Formats: sequence, structure tokens, C-alpha cells
Amino acid sequence: MRFGRKKRKTPLRASIIKRGLPLALVAAAALLMAQLPRGPGALAGEVPADEHLFFGETANITVDGGPLPEGAQLEALDADGRVVATGSISPSHGNWGILVPADGGPIRLRVGAAVSEPLDPSPPGGATEVTALVLRTRLTATRSVALVAGTNGLTYSGLAALDPGIVQDQLADPGALLALFQWDALVQDWLSWRPNVPTFVNSLTSLAANVPLFLILSRSTLWTGPVDAYGAGAWALRPGFVAMPYLGPDGVSPRLAFGQIGDPLSVEAIYRLNARTQTYDVYRRDGPDIANTLGPLNRFDVLFVQVTSPTEWSYALFTP
Repeated sequence: MRFGRKKRKTPLRASIIKRGLPLALVAAAALLMAQLPRGPGALAGEVPADEHLFFGETANITVDGGPLPEGAQLEALDADGRVVATGSISPSHGNWGILVPADGGPIRLRVGAAVSEPLDPSPPGGATEVTALVLRTRLTATRSVALVAGTNGLTYSGLAALDPGIVQDQLADPGALLALFQWDALVQDWLSWRPNVPTFVNSLTSLAANVPLFLILSRSTLWTGPVDAYGAGAWALRPGFVAMPYLGPDGVSPRLAFGQIGDPLSVEAIYRLNARTQTYDVYRRDGPDIANTLGPLNRFDVLFVQVTSPTEWSYALFTP
């Protein structure tokens, strides 16, 4: 997929509908665009210092191999699949534009279910003309995990969700779920969500993409969920215990995995819940082989990492 791109640091040559504008202002902006001889390309101004502008011609957008659909809405997604901006499309003038956060990492543009390859929103305050914007509908893959009665580690591999109850809905037997937990490394404590309790009781109120979870079940069941999240190829490790999903390739030994850590001396041990025994297997950096019970790591394993000083765990970028 090719993006012909020209970086612009000069005053704007495209208009946009900024994130969160009231409807009246959106309507006013649309009216103004209709009065301009060249649509978005005629407005002058400066890109806000914390944002970046992408713009181009609608004739250069293809959606699943065809032209831009009539009445299409342009959105920008962050690495967790959250909508961070909406754009302006002016079919009558043949232009489009969208302002996105410049400090949130790569973004993808979306029309309907079709998305682009990642775009780099830099430099802050700058603009990029996209001369060929190709959007394709990604076929969402799914995976299934057999869960046992008791505690289970599970990486939620879908996009960010506002309702943790989505995990319960993805169980073959939703009634088996007693509680859902997420470890908060910032406060070194648990967030929890339980079905059929008042909302204010639940401290876990949303899910990020690729978040590591612990499910307590009353009986065994099967979880089937999407694999449609993508993200950076690193996980920040802060002092204390950190729960993280392993997103690297399958079959990596814990010894080799330590080589993926920025500062291996910052990590004392890696733990993984063994659902069968309901205990943790462990690999200690300086531990004897006989005491290291943790076997090879596989993609989507939920790990507990014991960290002594800040570092990060880098792994091969996973894009479904």
C-alpha cells in the first residue's frame, strides 16, 4: 500500500472539522466550505501545535477498490481503535481534511469499516498531503480459549470497549463468569467487574485493546473473541508488579524473552498463571534451572512481571 506524502509546515491549505465541535459550528464550517471556490484547500491558518493535518483530494481515495461512497464520514483511529478525530469531506470541491492529535502515535483513517495503513502524524503543527489514500475492510479474525473453573488469565484481543461486560457476552456460557479482574500497575491493586451488581460497585469500567485480564469462573467454558487490535511493539514496565500480554511470536523461551527487555537487570522474574494447577509458573533471571518452571511463551499469554526499575518489553509487532 502506497501513500504519496508531502510534508507541509507552512500555513494550512486545507479546512477541517475539528474534534468535538458543536453541531452548529460544524454546520457553519460546512456552509463556509460550500462558499469557497476550492473547498478545503482555500482556507488559510495554522495547524494547532499539538495536532497534525492530513488532507488530499477525494478522487484519490479508494474504499475496498472502489470510489469514496456518497455521504461517507472520515474518522481517525488511534492504536487502540478509538476514534480520536472526525474529518471534513467536500465532494463538491473534491477535497478532504482531518486534524489528528500529534502526540498519540500512528493513526489510521477509516470510512465505514474500511481503514488505511498507519499514518505518522508528525511533525506537530504540520500538514501532510496524502496523494493516494487506500482503505480496505479488514476481515476480523477470531480465536478461542478454553477456560477452567477457577482463575484464568485471558488477553482481551479486541478493540477498546466501554463495557467490560463484552467479555462475558463472548463466553459460551456467560453465566459461568463470577468476576473479572485487571491489575493496575500504577496503584499496585486490582480493578474488578462483576455481573449483576450496581455499576458504582465495579471499579473496572472500560477495556483497552490487548488488555490482560483474569476471569474467575464457576465452571469451565469457552471464550471466543476477535483478534482485531494492533498496537506498539513495546510494553512499558514500571517498578512493582506489571500484568502484561505477551504479543511476540509463539514458542519463545523465557531466557530469550529476557533479551526483549530494554534493561534485563530491571526484571527479577516473570510469572504466568497455570490454570490447570491454579498456581504460578515462574522464571527468575538468576534462578537455578530446576526452580524455573515457566515454559515457552506464546502469543496472548498473560504475564506478571516483577520489575525493580523502569524499562520496557519490546516484541515483534503484531498486526492481525
